[in-house]
Amino acid sequence: MLNSCNYFSSDVPQPVATYWHNGYPAIGTEAENRVRAEHSGFEVLAVHRLPSQAWWDNYYSPLKENMVRYRDSDDETVQTVIKEIDEEMALFEMYSEFYGYSFYVLRAG
Repeated sequence: MLNSCNYFSSDVPQPVATYWHNGYPAIGTEAENRVRAEHSGFEVLAVHRLPSQAWWDNYYSPLKENMVRYRDSDDETVQTVIKEIDEEMALFEMYSEFYGYSFYVLRAG
């Protein structure tokens, strides 16, 4: 099994494409990742998406709570990181149906 952050289709809104091109230029679609696995000699038995609610429950909400204590920091680096995280969360809130993590269940061919 492996996982990857990927697009769920090749038709993604421009803000999503721009964000991921800058942050993870190698991002592909689930279909492209399936082909990559097959070309690497694996049979793809299943693909499961991590539900967007899991991102909120287990990652973004706890992160948001922890960030509260740093929001008033005078440290420029801290403020840059907070801004980037806020942008990431806003993008995911608006466009989570277009991208996320997928888990690929593979078998060596």
